[in-house]
Amino acid sequence: MKKIGLFPMQLTGRVIVVMSMLFFVIMLFSSVGKVFAGGQWFINTSAQVTKGNYIFDGSTTAYYFYGGLRYQADRWSVSSSLPLIAQRDDLVTYTGGIFLPTGGMHHTDNNMTDRFGGGMMGGQSDWEGQDGMSPFSNLNYGLGDLYLYSELLLLREQVSLPSLSLNTQVKIPTANRSKNYGTGAYDYGLGLTVRKSMNSFLLFADVGFLVIGDPVGVTLNDPITFGLGLGKFFNQGRSSLMLYYQSYSEILPGYQPPSQISLGYYFRMFRSLTISTVALAGMSDTSPNVSFLSGLQVGL
Repeated sequence: MKKIGLFPMQLTGRVIVVMSMLFFVIMLFSSVGKVFAGGQWFINTSAQVTKGNYIFDGSTTAYYFYGGLRYQADRWSVSSSLPLIAQRDDLVTYTGGIFLPTGGMHHTDNNMTDRFGGGMMGGQSDWEGQDGMSPFSNLNYGLGDLYLYSELLLLREQVSLPSLSLNTQVKIPTANRSKNYGTGAYDYGLGLTVRKSMNSFLLFADVGFLVIGDPVGVTLNDPITFGLGLGKFFNQGRSSLMLYYQSYSEILPGYQPPSQISLGYYFRMFRSLTISTVALAGMSDTSPNVSFLSGLQVGL
């Protein structure tokens, strides 16, 4: 492990994330009387299906149904998300906002190992499941982990300057660890987002650091995250297309880091109702092959 002074690199990163988040919370709530003044509440709900081979011989599919609340003020927002998970095996864990293959590993050569301490050695090979049954047959259901997010606008966009925002996330381990719905540990994240609009286009980039708790039998690295996106607005801003590329530094030791590209369509049907559809394609062995998400945001 690399060292920074007398401290391991990951330990130093954890301290920076926790201290920065503490500072952010103190600043955010320094004026309690103004915290919920002039903003709006939203209800968010979405459904996602994710399919991939990852590092396994066969493919595995999981379904996620999210519900959450969001509060948007002028310069900041806070939100929460809690998923209901449906999956047939325990190969993939959703942690740190990423789908990771932590359940097992199956080599096709003679050196067969189970490095990750999981149960099954491979997933289903098609969308139908075993013996041509419905994709929802023989699924295990359970609650996932609770995620809390916040964003603080540090600098507003100017004619020649982009906006700058500070983002944080905390995962509270509410999921059943024995079924690999979660790691059973807390996660923390801290990042910066830069945005610049040009007529009907939007350019944005983000960089961050994640502290990911280790599941039983697995040692995960705390990754640096990077994202780059391009958006195009239509119909006076009522609808938009967003292309987004996201990658991470190594998380599973010895394996490619997660890397993926997504295309999202967002349509504001009414002033308080927004519909979203996102398609994602994985670009590494530790990312899902494909994923589809559809959601609603309703203003209160």
